[in-house]
Amino acid sequence: MNKLMLNFALVSSIVVASSTVCAESKKVNLSAGLNYLLSQVATNGDNNQSNHNMGMLYFFGKNGVPQDHKKAVQWFTKAANKGYAPSQYALSVMYINGDGVSQDTEKGVILLQSAAAQGQPDAVKLYKQLQTQANQMNASQTASSQVSTIAAKYYDKSKIEPKNFKQVVLPNLDADTIARSFYKVTSLRERKKDDYWGQGNYYFVNQPIDLEDLKKAVISVAPIFTYQNIQGETRYLIPVEITQVDGNRIETARFARGTLELFLFKKLESGQFQMVSKTTPNGVQSIAGYGRTVWDAHEFRKNLQAFGKNTLGSYLLDIAIDYSSSQSIWSLFLLHEDDYIADEMLEGGERSEESKYEYYSTIKVIKNGQSFYPFQVQFDGTNLNKNGRVVKVNKLVRYEYDVKERFYR
Repeated sequence: MNKLMLNFALVSSIVVASSTVCAESKKVNLSAGLNYLLSQVATNGDNNQSNHNMGMLYFFGKNGVPQDHKKAVQWFTKAANKGYAPSQYALSVMYINGDGVSQDTEKGVILLQSAAAQGQPDAVKLYKQLQTQANQMNASQTASSQVSTIAAKYYDKSKIEPKNFKQVVLPNLDADTIARSFYKVTSLRERKKDDYWGQGNYYFVNQPIDLEDLKKAVISVAPIFTYQNIQGETRYLIPVEITQVDGNRIETARFARGTLELFLFKKLESGQFQMVSKTTPNGVQSIAGYGRTVWDAHEFRKNLQAFGKNTLGSYLLDIAIDYSSSQSIWSLFLLHEDDYIADEMLEGGERSEESKYEYYSTIKVIKNGQSFYPFQVQFDGTNLNKNGRVVKVNKLVRYEYDVKERFYR
């Protein structure tokens, strides 16, 4: 007997389809299936079968047993938990209908899947019915609404490891698809002319995927950044800016630190987009304050270059201004594929109006043919020495890639 297997996308579609059946009050008819089973079984010492028989008696209220669907659920559960297909089918329908138990269509579909996989006739029949409805529903849905019921429901992005990146395939890369696939969106509002934070619409979310210290936040999906990798293949980098919220008010005070998350995709022949990388857990936090992130598409493109034989990288300057002084750091990104996008923070410069000193830096990559190229940071300007006197700065710092530790020293 052929076994049936359901993939994630199909399960999610069937959950939605079965929910639609319930919403329209078109209850699945359990009676015919149970009557058939009742006529075929007899208590013969098999505990699973005995438990199943008791469930059927309570479901229909026969042979002097009062009808009690809650007790039917209890008896069916005993056999279903041991993999007994007839009980799994009966219990699946009761969960789908919310009959004798709180409605849980997802749990119902999982039980239905198990029963159908064992070839239970009624489960196979119901599965095929729901599969047809799911396909019809998918045909009428937009790609964005499909992904909101599939990717957001079945991918826990906080547990994505590099080896699992390729499992994430999206139908498109519009802002709504990205927001609802990777974050728990609670509400949305359009970006207004006087809104200076972010670059796109505002999606209010519950606890962004990797940011454990934020319970509520707002995200804004910046325009797609496209580039050619070392092999000349087109890549699509999606910047997502994140900051805190207080109620529905976006936190843009001086102490509020914005966070940047990057998602990297390639386009498949099917027209869909497959993930190849993303920033490491916790994203890249800015030092600038005011909820701002380090993202600057113009500077990122200007600094985009090879940081190794097979790796592109770029860097951005992040500046924190505090009254009469400022501090800057370099945020370095290595656009690994099939691994996390590596990010590092390097000293950039400092300025003080009170002490009248200022120094800044530039980065130069040394393309020496190694797997990962070294680079140097050149500091120029003035700074305070140990005696508190302003002195000239002319310092060169060289960084070498540590293959074992996977970052520059």
